[in-house]
Amino acid sequence: MYQEAISTVYHDYAVNIMTKELDDVNLLKTTTKQPEGAFVQLTSSFNIIDPMIISSNIGDEMVSFLLSFNTNNDDLSNAKEGFNLITNFGKLLNNLFPNSILLSTNNALTIAEKDNFRMNESQLKSLVLANRKITILGKIESIISENDLNSDLISEGLLNNPVALTTLMPKFSFFLLSSFGLIKKDDRLVKPIAIYFE
Repeated sequence: MYQEAISTVYHDYAVNIMTKELDDVNLLKTTTKQPEGAFVQLTSSFNIIDPMIISSNIGDEMVSFLLSFNTNNDDLSNAKEGFNLITNFGKLLNNLFPNSILLSTNNALTIAEKDNFRMNESQLKSLVLANRKITILGKIESIISENDLNSDLISEGLLNNPVALTTLMPKFSFFLLSSFGLIKKDDRLVKPIAIYFE
């Protein structure tokens, strides 16, 4: 436990040193409108998406119990179908973004490794209700273009260039996120170095 505390403080201190060094040479930017490869420190409101939690199947019996006060069987059937759709969506996200937490912020999407959070799953769930802001120190890996979100262009590209098959699943992943309003054209994809909450 003592060693874990030392490691935590050391890593936090290293982040502070890196932030200062980047800032001293004017390489740390505070807006998303930056090119690929830029280091950014972004502070904004956020939405947290944990595919593993979404894909948790609570089962028909639990759904029936949760909705047991409703006497209308049609509503119960619709609710079960709705829960199943949510679960399947979560499973798809979990396959596309394994062991990841997605953080949607102003004009950016951060894909963070779940294992690097100092929170367990129950604590992560509490962040869904948070009204405070998040600060993400990271590097812009890529910028979403209109072509990346256009399903017709994605399929046409495969027909014209079979090598484009290697980009099919990544582009499909981001097309799916855009369909649910989680990303849009010109959003930045950020690889996080450090994340903390106000």
